Amino acid sequence: MTEIFSIAFVYAWSAPVAFGFFAAYWAQQTGRNAWLWLLFGVLLMPLAGIVLLMLNGDRKPTTPGNGLGHLIAVNKDLP
Repeated sequence: MTEIFSIAFVYAWSAPVAFGFFAAYWAQQTGRNAWLWLLFGVLLMPLAGIVLLMLNGDRKPTTPGNGLGHLIAVNKDLP
C-alpha cells in the first residue's frame, strides 16, 4: 500500500517541479531571480506561467534576420 502512495507522490510533484525548472530557466534568460521563480513555479504553477507571460509580453518579437537562423547548421563545403 505504501508503494502506491510513493508512486502517487512522485507523479503529483513531477509536473510542478518540471514547471518550476522551466519558469526558473525562463526567468534567468530574462534577467530575473531564478530561485524565486523556481519556488513560485512549483507552488503556484498556473499563476506563475501567466505572470511570466504578462511580464514578457512587452518584448519585441524577433525578426527573421535576428531569429534562430544562427542555430541552423549549414555545410557550405559540399557541392
